[in-house]
Amino acid sequence: MTGILLQAQGGGFFGDPINMVLIMASLAVFYFFMLRPNQKKAKEAKEVLENLKKGDKIVTNGGLHGKISKLDETTADIEIARNTVITIERNAISTELTAALNKN
Repeated sequence: MTGILLQAQGGGFFGDPINMVLIMASLAVFYFFMLRPNQKKAKEAKEVLENLKKGDKIVTNGGLHGKISKLDETTADIEIARNTVITIERNAISTELTAALNKN
């Protein structure tokens, strides 16, 4: 009976080096496949929003295409048709198309 009790005692879940290696490996996989790409994408989106200027052609998160007619710190006036201008939040802009259109 004493032998069974002695075998049952261990260093706990983190006491086994193999378990610790598996935990570290799973954290590394989680970081490199989930967190890092999201951080990179968020950084690129922030750079796009910071580099916007009047006359850029953009697409909003809602799918509206237009051209920037005026920019403020938090809002942008977008011309979506001749004599039709809407005001949107600046962070609602998802894509800047001017560079892509100029390549073609």
